[in-house]
Amino acid sequence: FVYWGPLNSYTGPHTDVLHSFSWSYNVAGEKLWTFYPPSSCFDAEDIPPTSSNGTTSESSSILKPFRITQQAGEMVFVPSRWKHDVRNVRHNTLSINHNWITTANVDLAWVCVV
Repeated sequence: FVYWGPLNSYTGPHTDVLHSFSWSYNVAGEKLWTFYPPSSCFDAEDIPPTSSNGTTSESSSILKPFRITQQAGEMVFVPSRWKHDVRNVRHNTLSINHNWITTANVDLAWVCVV
């Protein structure tokens, strides 16, 4: 599927559908990704979204997130169950994305279905 987003638009903290793996190829623009490992025990809705300058509130510092900036022409892999948020920075952004399930995460996906 294809995502298009204007400058400073974002997707708030979430895990991908059915605990799938995913990749995102950035065709144009720049994205700031913030990742929270599965070992962080919290609800995604409790995480404040990353601001346009790449910061989160002080209360979220215990979550130990890490951030990457994705440029046009780069691909990002998102492991199953990793919470993340994404902000389009510096330009309008266009990306191509794909989610999939394998034998490595089919049990997690099944739990989401039943």
